[in-house]
Amino acid sequence: MVAQVSVRQRFANAGGALDSTIFRMGRKAPKQTAPRGLAPETVRAEVVQKLEAMDGIIAQCESRFGHGKVLDHPILGPLTAAQWRKFHWIHGHHHVKQILKLRERARSEAAPATIRDSK
Repeated sequence: MVAQVSVRQRFANAGGALDSTIFRMGRKAPKQTAPRGLAPETVRAEVVQKLEAMDGIIAQCESRFGHGKVLDHPILGPLTAAQWRKFHWIHGHHHVKQILKLRERARSEAAPATIRDSK
């Protein structure tokens, strides 16, 4: 019996030579990919469903085209299905780091000033 592999495991274990250095903080997303102002609740409710749908599409490409290159990324060039999974895992992690930084900045700006800060 083969163990069921979750979408998270498939993305985390994806192969390829991609790493997190391809995402630099402060770089603007291409206009067509910029967020469109969805409510955070909507994003939270839909993110797993969207990742599962994307994984299904990647799996279809993999079964149709094999383990070779399946589609060109506009910056990175041709990627295999496994590399696309890894790319999206790294990209998602990049956004989590951005969100955490924004939260920390908002907390520190909302914190009351200390005596030392007022000198």
